[in-house]
Amino acid sequence: MRKSVPQRLKSFATVSLISSLSIFSATTARADSCTEASSAVSQAIVTAASPQVPLLFKEYPAYSLESLKPSPFASKPILSPVAKLQGFVSFSEHAPDPSDTIQHLTDVAVARDKQRDLLLERAKFHNKKWSRLIGRSKGMLQYATSYQGFESSSEAADVILEEKLKLKSGAAVEFVRQKRMDAAHLQLTCAVMEIATGLGLSDDAKREQTIQSGMQEMIPLVGEDEANRCLKAMSAWAKQVKIPDDDFSKDSWDVLSVRQKSRQLLATSLENDDVVKTIETRLHKYNHHSNFMRATSKFVNTTLSLVAFSPTMASPAAQAAQFVFVACTGGPEEKKLLKEVYLDRCFESRFERLSQESTVAVNNFNNALLTRNAVLGACSQALIRGLTTPEFSTELTSASTTTPNQLSAHKAFGQRI
Repeated sequence: MRKSVPQRLKSFATVSLISSLSIFSATTARADSCTEASSAVSQAIVTAASPQVPLLFKEYPAYSLESLKPSPFASKPILSPVAKLQGFVSFSEHAPDPSDTIQHLTDVAVARDKQRDLLLERAKFHNKKWSRLIGRSKGMLQYATSYQGFESSSEAADVILEEKLKLKSGAAVEFVRQKRMDAAHLQLTCAVMEIATGLGLSDDAKREQTIQSGMQEMIPLVGEDEANRCLKAMSAWAKQVKIPDDDFSKDSWDVLSVRQKSRQLLATSLENDDVVKTIETRLHKYNHHSNFMRATSKFVNTTLSLVAFSPTMASPAAQAAQFVFVACTGGPEEKKLLKEVYLDRCFESRFERLSQESTVAVNNFNNALLTRNAVLGACSQALIRGLTTPEFSTELTSASTTTPNQLSAHKAFGQRI
């Protein structure tokens, strides 16, 4: 009688299971015998070895997983029991670059600033959504009623002259923080350059005097402990400075070359600076309107203003429509102008810092060529690399003169130089 398909599958599964169990039993018995033989050989090797010298690698595997045959190398240790491994480990401590040291010191100075907690608190307050909403409401209320009187123009004059810096808005807090950070960075840069000058002097008395002068400039901002760590790091870095003698065989720069190189370095540093790019992007929001948007704004404001003077019911509707239009386009113009004044002062603060640091770097590199001060020259090069790209730094320090055509290729933001 012919079996059905499920019955045939069941019979085949039963036969397969019995065959698998038989093969597994034979394989297990064979593997056990191989393992016992390998363990006996391993015990003999360990007994013959010296008990004071441990084995690094006892033996090869006793059998191969693929064929389950006894390994021919089971009785041969990889290393001799009496073998000794000898060697040494060497490491070199990499001293940080002066530009990285200056940035670290600036962060420490900002963290130690007495006004830090107040500035953070005010910045957090002005960044809240409800605080920004209140600020926009005050601006529109000023547009409708002029309740602030001369406060807007007075605040703008205070910001320009820096006579009174009140933290009344997020823009004011941002300007104060930017100014304090730039001032600290510039002061610490000059202090580090002074220490580098002293480390490169051969006269011990003058060397110590110059180093102490830089330390005294640094201690009020970062503290004595951090200043001592900076001196230790600069000393370690100075030992690694290697400048070929051919670099000192170059002619020093004249007055016009120093001026041109300083301006060129300032132009490229402004192009690569993140703060300047951010300010430029924020200002483009006000001056990158399309011609259609400019014409529409003039037409709508003029039309609604004229309609508002008419003695009809259209007058209050025109006033309400103009109020909504101004609110939707960013607020009143006097409020925008005040924000632009704060952004301009932020740019001026960064511009002044980059300008002075560029001049210090170029002048000190030229001074290093005159005095053959290798440490000062290397520190000046590191500062130039921190202000611009490494490629431009090499080009700037290797060329003896700078032509006006080279300078015109690097236009600064706002055409300020």
